[in-house]
Amino acid sequence: MMKLAEITVQNVVDELEQSREKLRDLSVRDCKTNLYNASYIMTLLDTVVEESERTKQPLQIAMLDLDSFKKYNDHYGHIAGDSVLIAISDILTESVRNTDIIGRFGGDEFIMIFPNSELSTTEKLIRRLQATFTKKLHITNKLIFLDDLLTKQCIWPKKRDAIKPVPILTMNIILTA
Repeated sequence: MMKLAEITVQNVVDELEQSREKLRDLSVRDCKTNLYNASYIMTLLDTVVEESERTKQPLQIAMLDLDSFKKYNDHYGHIAGDSVLIAISDILTESVRNTDIIGRFGGDEFIMIFPNSELSTTEKLIRRLQATFTKKLHITNKLIFLDDLLTKQCIWPKKRDAIKPVPILTMNIILTA
């Protein structure tokens, strides 16, 4: 009888642990794309930047912005807009290393964090993403680097003066309605 009670208690503990893990995952994920949400990505960014500073390893950050997304949503509807967000998140997820971090930074913005990645390697990945978006999404896009402008800014809040700014690569996808 004691053995059965122990098994039952252990089953309940296991189920509670699984539920807790599901809730934690839901709290850090964007509900449309299943990428990390903006709040959690900023926490991860703080951690990754501090780790990069500590280990002196390279770190790259890329932002992807969907230009005219509101216009696209207004013209084709929110279901079509959600489909674009999901397609983009799928392409990003399939295209990066398992050590890279991807999140939805805003309604139409995505952030990619590349720990231990040289700038040239990240630039090549961004160019491959550009080609993939053109092929799979059938939309017009362009690649813009704003290194000089954005390297002077820190987008993470902790210890701004102590952190060496990281070049931020940006890519705009122009959605046409």
